[in-house]
Amino acid sequence: MLLQPKSEKEQFLRLLNNNLLILFGEIVNTRGLKGELKTRIYNPASSLLKQGTVLYCNTNKYTIRSISSYKNFFYIFLDTITSLEDAKKLKGHNIFVAREAISVLEGEQVLADIIGFRVIEENQTIGIVGECTNFGAGNILVIKQDKTKEYMIPYNNEYIIRVDHAHKTIYVQNTKDLRGL
Repeated sequence: MLLQPKSEKEQFLRLLNNNLLILFGEIVNTRGLKGELKTRIYNPASSLLKQGTVLYCNTNKYTIRSISSYKNFFYIFLDTITSLEDAKKLKGHNIFVAREAISVLEGEQVLADIIGFRVIEENQTIGIVGECTNFGAGNILVIKQDKTKEYMIPYNNEYIIRVDHAHKTIYVQNTKDLRGL
C-alpha cells in the first residue's frame, strides 16, 4: 500500500508543532494590483531577506520572488501570489521560516525559543514569557502574569540579567515600573 503524500497544511502543522519553524514576521497589508505584500519582519538584519528564501504562511509554502524595503517595512512578491485577491488572503497572517535556514552564532539565540520560560526578579517568579515581538525599536518580551494580566519588558541589558536555557528561566531587573508596581 502506498502512502499518500501529506498535504501542505499537514506538513506545515507538523513543522510548527515540532518547533521546526520560527516566527519571522507578519503580513500587514497589500500594495498594488500584482500581489505585493507589505510585511513587518522581526529581524530586519536577517540574511534570509532575499530572493529564493522559502517562507511559510497560512499553512502554505512560498518562495520570495523579489523583495524591497521602505522605512520599517519589507515589500515582498511571492512565487504563487500574483494578484491583489491572492495577496488579500494573506493579510494579517504570520510569516515563518524553517529553523534549519537560520544561522545562529555562538552566544546568540532565537527569541522564539524562550517562549514559555519563567521570568524571575529578586528571587520571585513574576510571570511566563508568552510572546516575543518587535514594534521597530527593539525586541520586546510579553510576560503573562496570570490569565488576565500581561506586561512588556524590553529585551535589553537594562532589564535582562541572563537567560538560563537549562532551567528555562530568565532573570530580570528594574521591571517594577513596567509592571505598574
